Amino acid sequence: MEFEFQQHAYEHSTKQPIIETPWVYWENYFSDSELDILQNLAKLSVKSAKVGGGCNGSRVNSDIRRTLISWLHNNNENNWVYKKLSDLIIDLNKQYFNFIITGFNEPMQLANYTADVEGTYNWHMDRVGIGSIRKLSVVIQLSHPHEYDGGELQLMPLDNNPIVIEKKRGMIVIFPSWVIHRVTPVTYGTRQSLVQWVNGPEFV
Repeated sequence: MEFEFQQHAYEHSTKQPIIETPWVYWENYFSDSELDILQNLAKLSVKSAKVGGGCNGSRVNSDIRRTLISWLHNNNENNWVYKKLSDLIIDLNKQYFNFIITGFNEPMQLANYTADVEGTYNWHMDRVGIGSIRKLSVVIQLSHPHEYDGGELQLMPLDNNPIVIEKKRGMIVIFPSWVIHRVTPVTYGTRQSLVQWVNGPEFV
């Protein structure tokens, strides 16, 4: 396991809740210097993302996803971001979701979307996991809005009216991993992000 929360079981029941607004966000949590570190690492990503098989992927399918990625493992150099993000997730989960969560079973993913291939990730959900299911998906926007066009993070709630997430550097968006979402094609510049999944036992 890459990282395990020190606190568990905020969930009052294991039944999947109905959430009218299926996402929460937090701003100004990471400093500009911290975002610079993460963004510069994301810009170095050169491996084509695969789809269909968790962090090991299954196959490259450019009709579904055109993203360059790398993995940020929990080690002495990167522990600061794991610790800082876990503290926030524990608090927000307790306030808004009340899921039983056990930790990060997968390394963080750094993503680089480039305009030369109209980098994108079509509609999908993140439920696939390793060892236990993904319960929460976390996306941190690393790029300044003026650095790219397109590249919108969009969520599809139950009413089928897409929610367009504001482009804002450092914004952390958290939503249940069953929520369908996408990143629209980047038409100018590059967009960098960090994605992490929060795992826990299956809903019953």
